[in-house]
Amino acid sequence: MRPSKREVEERGQNLSRRGKRALQSTFYPLEKIFGAYFTPFLVKLPDDKHGPKCLYATSHRADDFKTVGQLSNQHPSRSVPAMNTKHLYLTGYRGCGKSTVRHELARRLALPSVDLDEEIERTSGMLISEIFRQSGESGFRELETSQLEQVAALTPHVIALGGGAILRQKNRERIRQTGWCVWLDADEQTLADRIAGDVTSVDRRPSLTNSPLLQEIRDVLAARRPIYQSVSDVQVWTAGRSIDVIVEDILQHRGSETASQTR
Repeated sequence: MRPSKREVEERGQNLSRRGKRALQSTFYPLEKIFGAYFTPFLVKLPDDKHGPKCLYATSHRADDFKTVGQLSNQHPSRSVPAMNTKHLYLTGYRGCGKSTVRHELARRLALPSVDLDEEIERTSGMLISEIFRQSGESGFRELETSQLEQVAALTPHVIALGGGAILRQKNRERIRQTGWCVWLDADEQTLADRIAGDVTSVDRRPSLTNSPLLQEIRDVLAARRPIYQSVSDVQVWTAGRSIDVIVEDILQHRGSETASQTR
């Protein structure tokens, strides 16, 4: 039997201030979609004393209850609701941590994720190094732009971009139009150490300058840093930091960005 509005409101008074703020943030996307303001309440399911609670909300525009879903008993900071309808793009030089951060961000935001380079390899049936050998860098960049157009048309995802995906103006414009972009950055030595420690990277990723690894990173980054800066909404340092700290930093920046847009 569904609880009455009065019963729900009385139980809602028992929520802590922190809990109410967490629940309100859950309803932000609904407010944007339906144009109504929602007041959420946690209600214990009658047949489950210790299981998940059912989240109800009353709309101030329509006087009825909305069963939105179920919340686990996890700490609010462990699960952050997606705050807008855009993609979250990750850019940066190879070895900056895009793949690892992508997976953790997708988990925290409850969003699907995709790696642009992996999609290029999947659809072409070739490793990126093979594409470079057969078609050169220009041929690879054409495939990259085409694949970016396809993933940009998806529902919101966490998208890890290839290190050079930001080189084309057309790609940069598409990223700005369809998402919020994070530049993951690190010093050259850290990037070199990470790349050298990735046994799959040597076979999959071609050299761009035929220089020794550390020198190549310095040369390429010198040219790319201004472009990374121009396309990104925020720069996050990854050297010497744990994945949890990096992801928390990104989410805090993203929350601040969303809040400023709604003022």
